[in-house]
Amino acid sequence: MSDAIRQFLRDELPGAEDVTDDDDLLAPGMLDSLAIIRLVANLEDAEGITVAQDEIVPGNFRTLTAIRAFVQRKKSA
Repeated sequence: MSDAIRQFLRDELPGAEDVTDDDDLLAPGMLDSLAIIRLVANLEDAEGITVAQDEIVPGNFRTLTAIRAFVQRKKSA
């Protein structure tokens, strides 16, 4: 995962330094809907991808591992 995404999570989530690749980022107290929109914008800028509205689903954003895989799929397409 890029440093930009890790930095975004640190800015959005207090204590994000302790977030593991498989922690549920959609659990209560983690990323809310507005933070997800900001994350999508950050991904588009930092990773040079375009995220379609129908791609903003929990499976793509639940964990750092899922985000990493989603970005990789987008870059490979």
